Amino acid sequence: MTPQQDRGARQTDQHRAGSMARYDTRYGTRRSLTGPWQLEGALNDTSDLCGAIVIPALAEGDELWRCLESLARSPASDRQRFVVTVIINNASDADSALVMQNQRDLHQLRQLGPTSGLRLVWIDASSPGRALPAASAGVGTARKIACDLLLPYLPAEALLVHLDADCQVAASYFRELGRAWQRPDFDAGVLAYAHPWPTDPVQRQAICAYELYLRCHVAGLHWAASPYAHHSIGSTMVSRARAYVAVGGMNRRRAGEDFYFLQQLAKQYTLQQLKRCRVYPAARLSNRTPFGTGQALQQSLASGQPACTVLPLASYAVLRQWLQLAPQALVQAAATVLDQAAALAPELATFLQEQELKRIWPGLQRNHRDGRARLRAFHQWFDGLKSWQLLRRLSRPENLPGSPLDAVPEFLTLLQLPTSGSPADWLLRLRRLQQKPDANATGP
Repeated sequence: MTPQQDRGARQTDQHRAGSMARYDTRYGTRRSLTGPWQLEGALNDTSDLCGAIVIPALAEGDELWRCLESLARSPASDRQRFVVTVIINNASDADSALVMQNQRDLHQLRQLGPTSGLRLVWIDASSPGRALPAASAGVGTARKIACDLLLPYLPAEALLVHLDADCQVAASYFRELGRAWQRPDFDAGVLAYAHPWPTDPVQRQAICAYELYLRCHVAGLHWAASPYAHHSIGSTMVSRARAYVAVGGMNRRRAGEDFYFLQQLAKQYTLQQLKRCRVYPAARLSNRTPFGTGQALQQSLASGQPACTVLPLASYAVLRQWLQLAPQALVQAAATVLDQAAALAPELATFLQEQELKRIWPGLQRNHRDGRARLRAFHQWFDGLKSWQLLRRLSRPENLPGSPLDAVPEFLTLLQLPTSGSPADWLLRLRRLQQKPDANATGP
Protein backbone atom coordinates (compact mmCIF):
# COMPACT_ATOMS: atom_id res chain seq x y z
CA MET A 1 0.00 0.00 0.00
CA THR A 2 1.40 3.43 -0.95
CA PRO A 3 1.48 6.27 1.63
CA GLN A 4 -1.30 8.00 -0.28
CA GLN A 5 -3.46 4.83 -0.25
CA ASP A 6 -2.73 4.36 3.43
CA ARG A 7 -3.83 7.90 4.27
CA GLY A 8 -6.96 7.43 2.17
CA ALA A 9 -7.76 4.16 3.90
CA ARG A 10 -7.37 5.78 7.32
CA GLN A 11 -9.66 8.66 6.38
CA THR A 12 -12.25 6.19 5.07
CA ASP A 13 -11.95 4.14 8.24
CA GLN A 14 -12.45 7.21 10.43
CA HIS A 15 -15.58 8.08 8.50
CA ARG A 16 -16.89 4.52 8.75
CA ALA A 17 -16.09 4.28 12.44
CA GLY A 18 -18.89 6.71 13.18
CA SER A 19 -21.37 4.80 11.03
CA MET A 20 -20.40 1.57 12.81
CA ALA A 21 -21.07 3.21 16.18
CA ARG A 22 -24.57 4.24 15.08
CA TYR A 23 -25.16 0.80 13.57
CA ASP A 24 -23.95 -0.79 16.79
CA THR A 25 -26.42 1.27 18.80
CA ARG A 26 -29.30 -0.31 16.92
CA TYR A 27 -27.72 -3.76 17.18
CA GLY A 28 -26.95 -3.27 20.85
CA THR A 29 -30.53 -2.59 21.88
CA ARG A 30 -31.69 -5.90 20.42
CA ARG A 31 -28.81 -8.36 20.16
CA SER A 32 -25.77 -7.26 22.13
CA LEU A 33 -24.89 -9.34 25.19
CA THR A 34 -24.39 -7.02 28.16
CA GLY A 35 -22.85 -7.84 31.52
CA PRO A 36 -19.95 -7.08 33.84
CA TRP A 37 -17.31 -7.71 31.18
CA GLN A 38 -14.92 -5.10 29.83
CA LEU A 39 -11.85 -4.82 27.65
CA GLU A 40 -8.52 -4.54 29.44
CA GLY A 41 -5.23 -3.50 27.90
CA ALA A 42 -4.17 -0.85 25.41
CA LEU A 43 -6.96 0.07 23.01
CA ASN A 44 -6.45 3.74 22.32
CA ASP A 45 -6.48 5.09 18.76
CA THR A 46 -8.34 2.54 16.63
CA SER A 47 -8.74 4.62 13.48
CA ASP A 48 -6.04 2.60 11.69
CA LEU A 49 -7.46 -0.84 12.52
CA CYS A 50 -8.11 -3.41 9.82
CA GLY A 51 -9.79 -5.69 12.35
CA ALA A 52 -9.68 -7.77 15.50
CA ILE A 53 -8.69 -11.37 16.29
CA VAL A 54 -11.03 -12.98 18.85
CA ILE A 55 -9.62 -15.86 20.93
CA PRO A 56 -11.78 -17.66 23.54
CA ALA A 57 -9.62 -19.40 26.15
CA LEU A 58 -10.60 -21.88 28.85
CA ALA A 59 -7.72 -22.99 31.08
CA GLU A 60 -5.35 -23.08 28.12
CA GLY A 61 -2.04 -22.26 29.81
CA ASP A 62 0.88 -23.05 27.48
CA GLU A 63 -1.42 -23.52 24.47
CA LEU A 64 -2.47 -19.86 24.71
CA TRP A 65 1.12 -18.58 24.91
CA ARG A 66 2.11 -20.66 21.89
CA CYS A 67 -0.84 -19.19 20.00
CA LEU A 68 0.14 -15.61 20.88
CA GLU A 69 3.80 -16.29 20.05
CA SER A 70 2.68 -17.62 16.67
CA LEU A 71 0.74 -14.41 16.01
CA ALA A 72 3.66 -12.27 17.14
CA ARG A 73 5.99 -13.90 14.60
CA SER A 74 4.23 -12.08 11.76
CA PRO A 75 5.87 -8.86 10.53
CA ALA A 76 5.02 -5.88 12.77
CA SER A 77 3.77 -3.87 9.80
CA ASP A 78 1.08 -6.53 9.23
CA ARG A 79 0.09 -7.45 12.79
CA GLN A 80 -0.15 -3.92 14.18
CA ARG A 81 -3.25 -3.23 12.08
CA PHE A 82 -5.17 -5.81 14.13
CA VAL A 83 -6.08 -5.91 17.81
CA VAL A 84 -5.75 -9.39 19.38
CA THR A 85 -8.49 -10.03 21.95
CA VAL A 86 -8.35 -12.94 24.39
CA ILE A 87 -11.45 -13.74 26.46
CA ILE A 88 -10.55 -15.88 29.48
CA ASN A 89 -13.81 -17.58 30.35
CA ASN A 90 -15.44 -20.29 32.43
CA ALA A 91 -18.89 -21.13 33.72
CA SER A 92 -19.91 -19.92 37.16
CA ASP A 93 -20.03 -23.56 38.31
CA ALA A 94 -16.76 -24.60 36.61
CA ASP A 95 -14.32 -27.00 38.23
CA SER A 96 -11.94 -25.16 40.56
CA ALA A 97 -8.89 -26.41 38.64
CA LEU A 98 -10.14 -24.71 35.46
CA VAL A 99 -10.81 -21.47 37.32
CA MET A 100 -7.35 -21.50 38.92
CA GLN A 101 -5.67 -21.96 35.52
CA ASN A 102 -7.79 -19.16 34.10
CA GLN A 103 -6.69 -16.87 36.92
CA ARG A 104 -3.04 -17.70 36.22
CA ASP A 105 -3.61 -16.95 32.54
CA LEU A 106 -5.22 -13.60 33.38
CA HIS A 107 -2.29 -12.68 35.60
CA GLN A 108 0.18 -13.55 32.86
CA LEU A 109 -1.79 -11.58 30.26
CA ARG A 110 -1.60 -8.50 32.47
CA GLN A 111 2.14 -8.99 32.80
CA LEU A 112 2.64 -9.78 29.12
CA GLY A 113 0.44 -7.09 27.57
CA PRO A 114 2.97 -4.29 26.98
CA THR A 115 5.74 -6.65 25.84
CA SER A 116 3.77 -9.10 23.68
CA GLY A 117 4.59 -7.44 20.37
CA LEU A 118 0.83 -7.43 19.67
CA ARG A 119 -1.94 -4.92 20.13
CA LEU A 120 -3.21 -7.13 22.90
CA VAL A 121 -6.40 -6.75 24.94
CA TRP A 122 -8.23 -9.26 27.11
CA ILE A 123 -11.52 -9.86 28.88
CA ASP A 124 -12.02 -11.38 32.31
CA ALA A 125 -15.03 -13.69 32.09
CA SER A 126 -13.71 -15.97 34.82
CA SER A 127 -13.43 -14.14 38.14
CA PRO A 128 -16.27 -14.14 40.70
CA GLY A 129 -19.09 -11.96 39.41
CA ARG A 130 -17.73 -12.14 35.85
CA ALA A 131 -17.91 -15.88 35.11
CA LEU A 132 -20.38 -16.91 32.42
CA PRO A 133 -23.86 -18.02 33.52
CA ALA A 134 -23.81 -21.81 33.85
CA ALA A 135 -26.86 -22.22 31.59
CA SER A 136 -25.24 -20.47 28.60
CA ALA A 137 -21.50 -20.84 29.20
CA GLY A 138 -19.53 -22.04 26.22
CA VAL A 139 -17.53 -20.98 23.23
CA GLY A 140 -20.45 -19.29 21.46
CA THR A 141 -21.16 -17.00 24.43
CA ALA A 142 -17.45 -16.23 24.84
CA ARG A 143 -17.06 -15.29 21.17
CA LYS A 144 -20.19 -13.13 21.34
CA ILE A 145 -19.08 -11.19 24.43
CA ALA A 146 -15.72 -10.38 22.84
CA CYS A 147 -17.20 -9.33 19.49
CA ASP A 148 -19.90 -7.21 21.08
CA LEU A 149 -17.38 -5.39 23.29
CA LEU A 150 -15.17 -4.68 20.26
CA LEU A 151 -17.90 -3.35 17.96
CA PRO A 152 -17.98 0.25 19.27
CA TYR A 153 -14.25 0.56 18.50
CA LEU A 154 -14.32 -0.90 15.00
CA PRO A 155 -15.02 0.68 11.62
CA ALA A 156 -17.88 -0.95 9.76
CA GLU A 157 -15.46 -2.48 7.24
CA ALA A 158 -13.12 -3.89 9.89
CA LEU A 159 -12.69 -7.66 10.02
CA LEU A 160 -13.79 -9.77 12.97
CA VAL A 161 -11.53 -12.82 12.80
CA HIS A 162 -12.07 -15.87 15.00
CA LEU A 163 -9.27 -18.03 16.32
CA ASP A 164 -8.93 -20.65 19.07
CA ALA A 165 -6.33 -20.63 21.82
CA ASP A 166 -4.93 -24.02 20.80
CA CYS A 167 -4.19 -22.87 17.24
CA GLN A 168 -1.12 -21.54 15.53
CA VAL A 169 -1.06 -19.50 12.34
CA ALA A 170 1.07 -19.17 9.22
CA ALA A 171 3.53 -16.27 8.99
CA SER A 172 1.36 -14.76 6.23
CA TYR A 173 -1.77 -14.72 8.46
CA PHE A 174 -2.01 -10.96 9.07
CA ARG A 175 -0.77 -10.04 5.60
CA GLU A 176 -3.48 -12.10 3.91
CA LEU A 177 -6.15 -10.77 6.27
CA GLY A 178 -5.01 -7.26 5.36
CA ARG A 179 -5.40 -8.08 1.68
CA ALA A 180 -8.95 -9.36 2.29
CA TRP A 181 -9.73 -6.12 4.17
CA GLN A 182 -8.61 -4.11 1.13
CA ARG A 183 -10.90 -6.01 -1.27
CA PRO A 184 -14.21 -4.22 -1.85
CA ASP A 185 -15.95 -7.49 -2.79
CA PHE A 186 -15.14 -9.23 0.51
CA ASP A 187 -17.91 -9.53 3.12
CA ALA A 188 -17.20 -12.81 4.91
CA GLY A 189 -15.37 -16.05 4.44
CA VAL A 190 -13.28 -18.89 5.83
CA LEU A 191 -9.53 -19.38 6.05
CA ALA A 192 -7.54 -22.41 4.99
CA TYR A 193 -6.63 -24.88 7.71
CA ALA A 194 -4.63 -28.03 8.39
CA HIS A 195 -4.43 -30.06 11.57
CA PRO A 196 -0.81 -30.66 12.65
CA TRP A 197 0.26 -34.31 12.58
CA PRO A 198 0.34 -35.76 16.12
CA THR A 199 3.49 -37.66 17.02
CA ASP A 200 1.43 -40.62 18.22
CA PRO A 201 0.69 -42.81 15.14
CA VAL A 202 -2.78 -43.82 16.38
CA GLN A 203 -3.80 -40.19 16.93
CA ARG A 204 -2.27 -39.29 13.56
CA GLN A 205 -4.44 -41.89 11.86
CA ALA A 206 -7.52 -40.61 13.70
CA ILE A 207 -7.04 -36.93 12.77
CA CYS A 208 -6.24 -37.90 9.17
CA ALA A 209 -9.54 -39.79 8.90
CA TYR A 210 -11.48 -36.94 10.51
CA GLU A 211 -10.02 -34.28 8.23
CA LEU A 212 -10.69 -36.47 5.18
CA TYR A 213 -14.31 -36.66 6.30
CA LEU A 214 -14.52 -32.85 6.60
CA ARG A 215 -12.90 -32.19 3.24
CA CYS A 216 -14.91 -34.80 1.34
CA HIS A 217 -18.12 -33.35 2.76
CA VAL A 218 -17.27 -29.85 1.52
CA ALA A 219 -16.18 -31.27 -1.84
CA GLY A 220 -19.56 -32.98 -2.15
CA LEU A 221 -21.44 -29.80 -1.27
CA HIS A 222 -19.39 -27.83 -3.79
CA TRP A 223 -20.13 -30.39 -6.52
CA ALA A 224 -23.83 -30.16 -5.63
CA ALA A 225 -23.59 -26.35 -6.12
CA SER A 226 -24.74 -25.69 -2.58
CA PRO A 227 -24.22 -22.11 -1.34
CA TYR A 228 -23.22 -23.72 1.97
CA ALA A 229 -20.11 -25.44 0.59
CA HIS A 230 -17.66 -24.23 3.20
CA HIS A 231 -15.80 -25.68 6.16
CA SER A 232 -17.39 -24.93 9.53
CA ILE A 233 -14.40 -24.59 11.83
CA GLY A 234 -14.50 -21.83 14.44
CA SER A 235 -10.86 -20.83 14.09
CA THR A 236 -11.29 -20.12 10.35
CA MET A 237 -14.25 -17.70 10.45
CA VAL A 238 -13.95 -14.07 9.34
CA SER A 239 -16.48 -11.35 8.51
CA ARG A 240 -16.74 -7.60 8.23
CA ALA A 241 -18.04 -5.97 11.41
CA ARG A 242 -21.08 -4.76 9.47
CA ALA A 243 -21.77 -8.31 8.27
CA TYR A 244 -21.50 -9.63 11.82
CA VAL A 245 -24.11 -7.11 12.90
CA ALA A 246 -26.32 -7.70 9.86
CA VAL A 247 -26.78 -11.41 10.71
CA GLY A 248 -27.54 -10.72 14.36
CA GLY A 249 -24.10 -11.43 15.78
CA MET A 250 -22.71 -14.64 17.20
CA ASN A 251 -25.08 -17.24 18.63
CA ARG A 252 -24.62 -18.57 22.18
CA ARG A 253 -24.36 -22.28 21.47
CA ARG A 254 -22.01 -24.41 23.57
CA ALA A 255 -20.88 -26.17 20.39
CA GLY A 256 -21.66 -25.83 16.71
CA GLU A 257 -21.62 -22.04 17.01
CA ASP A 258 -19.33 -21.98 13.97
CA PHE A 259 -21.77 -23.96 11.78
CA TYR A 260 -24.77 -21.80 12.61
CA PHE A 261 -22.89 -18.47 12.43
CA LEU A 262 -21.44 -19.30 9.01
CA GLN A 263 -24.84 -20.51 7.85
CA GLN A 264 -26.35 -17.13 8.75
CA LEU A 265 -23.56 -15.34 6.92
CA ALA A 266 -24.01 -17.56 3.86
CA LYS A 267 -27.70 -16.66 3.72
CA GLN A 268 -26.80 -13.01 3.11
CA TYR A 269 -23.33 -13.07 1.59
CA THR A 270 -21.10 -15.18 -0.63
CA LEU A 271 -18.54 -16.77 1.66
CA GLN A 272 -15.09 -16.51 0.11
CA GLN A 273 -12.17 -18.78 0.86
CA LEU A 274 -8.90 -17.11 1.80
CA LYS A 275 -6.70 -19.92 0.59
CA ARG A 276 -3.37 -18.22 1.35
CA CYS A 277 -4.32 -17.51 4.96
CA ARG A 278 -3.86 -20.68 7.02
CA VAL A 279 -4.47 -21.72 10.61
CA TYR A 280 -3.34 -24.91 12.33
CA PRO A 281 -6.00 -26.13 14.81
CA ALA A 282 -4.65 -28.49 17.45
CA ALA A 283 -5.45 -32.17 16.97
CA ARG A 284 -6.00 -32.77 20.68
CA LEU A 285 -8.37 -34.94 22.67
CA SER A 286 -11.15 -32.99 24.38
CA ASN A 287 -14.54 -33.48 25.99
CA ARG A 288 -15.31 -29.78 26.45
CA THR A 289 -17.93 -29.80 23.71
CA PRO A 290 -20.49 -32.47 22.74
CA PHE A 291 -19.02 -32.78 19.22
CA GLY A 292 -16.18 -31.52 17.09
CA THR A 293 -12.52 -32.42 16.58
CA GLY A 294 -11.71 -33.33 20.18
CA GLN A 295 -14.73 -35.57 20.60
CA ALA A 296 -14.16 -37.21 17.21
CA LEU A 297 -10.60 -38.08 18.19
CA GLN A 298 -11.71 -39.52 21.52
CA GLN A 299 -14.36 -41.68 19.87
CA SER A 300 -11.91 -42.87 17.25
CA LEU A 301 -9.28 -43.86 19.80
CA ALA A 302 -11.87 -45.62 21.96
CA SER A 303 -13.36 -47.64 19.09
CA GLY A 304 -10.29 -48.14 16.94
CA GLN A 305 -12.28 -46.88 13.93
CA PRO A 306 -12.71 -43.40 12.38
CA ALA A 307 -15.43 -41.55 14.26
CA CYS A 308 -17.11 -40.24 11.10
CA THR A 309 -17.96 -42.10 7.91
CA VAL A 310 -17.40 -40.33 4.59
CA LEU A 311 -20.84 -40.33 3.01
CA PRO A 312 -21.15 -41.90 -0.47
CA LEU A 313 -21.00 -39.58 -3.45
CA ALA A 314 -24.42 -40.92 -4.50
CA SER A 315 -26.01 -39.03 -1.61
CA TYR A 316 -24.49 -35.77 -2.80
CA ALA A 317 -25.69 -36.62 -6.32
CA VAL A 318 -29.30 -36.53 -5.09
CA LEU A 319 -28.68 -33.19 -3.37
CA ARG A 320 -27.13 -31.91 -6.61
CA GLN A 321 -30.15 -33.00 -8.65
CA TRP A 322 -32.55 -31.41 -6.16
CA LEU A 323 -30.71 -28.07 -6.21
CA GLN A 324 -30.60 -28.17 -10.02
CA LEU A 325 -34.35 -28.82 -10.08
CA ALA A 326 -35.16 -25.91 -7.76
CA PRO A 327 -35.20 -22.97 -10.24
CA GLN A 328 -37.83 -24.56 -12.49
CA ALA A 329 -39.64 -26.21 -9.57
CA LEU A 330 -40.25 -22.80 -8.00
CA VAL A 331 -42.86 -22.04 -10.67
CA GLN A 332 -44.64 -25.37 -10.24
CA ALA A 333 -47.24 -26.62 -7.78
CA ALA A 334 -45.98 -28.27 -4.60
CA ALA A 335 -47.57 -31.61 -5.50
CA THR A 336 -45.75 -31.64 -8.84
CA VAL A 337 -42.47 -30.83 -7.10
CA LEU A 338 -42.93 -33.74 -4.70
CA ASP A 339 -43.60 -36.09 -7.61
CA GLN A 340 -40.40 -34.93 -9.30
CA ALA A 341 -38.48 -35.36 -6.04
CA ALA A 342 -39.81 -38.90 -5.65
CA ALA A 343 -38.54 -39.70 -9.14
CA LEU A 344 -35.06 -38.59 -8.04
CA ALA A 345 -35.17 -40.51 -4.75
CA PRO A 346 -38.09 -41.61 -2.56
CA GLU A 347 -36.13 -40.49 0.52
CA LEU A 348 -35.93 -36.96 -0.91
CA ALA A 349 -39.71 -36.71 -1.34
CA THR A 350 -40.30 -38.04 2.17
CA PHE A 351 -37.82 -35.57 3.61
CA LEU A 352 -39.40 -32.61 1.78
CA GLN A 353 -42.83 -33.62 3.05
CA GLU A 354 -41.48 -33.67 6.59
CA GLN A 355 -40.05 -30.20 6.01
CA GLU A 356 -43.58 -29.02 5.11
CA LEU A 357 -42.85 -28.23 1.48
CA LYS A 358 -46.57 -28.11 0.69
CA ARG A 359 -46.96 -25.25 3.15
CA ILE A 360 -43.71 -23.46 2.34
CA TRP A 361 -43.91 -23.56 -1.47
CA PRO A 362 -46.94 -21.31 -2.05
CA GLY A 363 -45.41 -18.71 0.27
CA LEU A 364 -42.15 -18.68 -1.67
CA GLN A 365 -44.09 -18.14 -4.89
CA ARG A 366 -46.45 -15.54 -3.45
CA ASN A 367 -43.88 -13.45 -1.58
CA HIS A 368 -41.14 -13.44 -4.22
CA ARG A 369 -42.29 -12.63 -7.75
CA ASP A 370 -38.80 -12.13 -9.16
CA GLY A 371 -37.08 -15.39 -10.09
CA ARG A 372 -33.74 -14.51 -8.53
CA ALA A 373 -35.33 -13.35 -5.29
CA ARG A 374 -37.42 -16.51 -5.19
CA LEU A 375 -34.34 -18.73 -5.64
CA ARG A 376 -32.52 -16.78 -2.92
CA ALA A 377 -35.46 -17.35 -0.58
CA PHE A 378 -35.41 -21.04 -1.45
CA HIS A 379 -31.77 -21.33 -0.41
CA GLN A 380 -32.49 -19.48 2.81
CA TRP A 381 -35.16 -22.09 3.55
CA PHE A 382 -33.27 -25.13 2.25
CA ASP A 383 -30.13 -24.20 4.11
CA GLY A 384 -26.96 -25.92 5.24
CA LEU A 385 -28.70 -27.71 8.09
CA LYS A 386 -31.43 -29.12 5.84
CA SER A 387 -28.79 -30.16 3.32
CA TRP A 388 -26.93 -32.07 6.03
CA GLN A 389 -30.13 -33.67 7.31
CA LEU A 390 -31.03 -34.80 3.79
CA LEU A 391 -27.58 -36.27 3.25
CA ARG A 392 -27.89 -38.23 6.47
CA ARG A 393 -31.32 -39.47 5.41
CA LEU A 394 -29.94 -40.60 2.06
CA SER A 395 -27.02 -42.33 3.77
CA ARG A 396 -28.83 -44.91 5.86
CA PRO A 397 -26.54 -47.51 7.47
CA GLU A 398 -27.48 -50.07 4.83
CA ASN A 399 -26.33 -47.61 2.11
CA LEU A 400 -22.99 -46.79 3.72
CA PRO A 401 -19.71 -48.33 2.56
CA GLY A 402 -18.14 -51.07 4.65
CA SER A 403 -15.29 -48.90 5.95
CA PRO A 404 -15.60 -45.24 7.03
CA LEU A 405 -13.09 -44.17 4.37
CA ASP A 406 -14.23 -46.41 1.51
CA ALA A 407 -15.95 -43.52 -0.29
CA VAL A 408 -12.90 -41.22 -0.33
CA PRO A 409 -11.59 -42.43 -3.74
CA GLU A 410 -14.92 -41.40 -5.31
CA PHE A 411 -14.29 -37.80 -4.22
CA LEU A 412 -10.67 -37.87 -5.35
CA THR A 413 -11.77 -39.05 -8.79
CA LEU A 414 -14.42 -36.31 -8.86
CA LEU A 415 -11.72 -33.73 -8.10
CA GLN A 416 -9.37 -35.29 -10.70
CA LEU A 417 -6.88 -36.31 -8.03
CA PRO A 418 -4.98 -39.64 -7.93
CA THR A 419 -6.50 -42.37 -5.78
CA SER A 420 -3.24 -44.23 -5.12
CA GLY A 421 -1.47 -44.28 -1.78
CA SER A 422 -2.58 -44.13 1.83
CA PRO A 423 -5.23 -41.99 3.54
CA ALA A 424 -2.42 -39.58 4.50
CA ASP A 425 -1.55 -39.23 0.80
CA TRP A 426 -5.20 -38.56 0.00
CA LEU A 427 -5.38 -35.86 2.63
CA LEU A 428 -2.24 -34.10 1.44
CA ARG A 429 -3.70 -33.96 -2.09
CA LEU A 430 -6.92 -32.43 -0.79
CA ARG A 431 -4.96 -29.89 1.26
CA ARG A 432 -2.92 -28.86 -1.77
CA LEU A 433 -6.14 -28.35 -3.69
CA GLN A 434 -7.36 -25.97 -1.01
CA GLN A 435 -4.11 -23.99 -1.28
CA LYS A 436 -4.60 -23.18 -4.94
CA PRO A 437 -4.33 -19.41 -5.21
CA ASP A 438 -7.79 -18.51 -6.52
CA ALA A 439 -9.14 -16.74 -3.42
CA ASN A 440 -12.61 -16.43 -4.97
CA ALA A 441 -13.04 -20.14 -5.52
CA THR A 442 -15.51 -22.09 -3.43
CA GLY A 443 -13.94 -25.55 -3.82
CA PRO A 444 -12.86 -27.73 -0.90
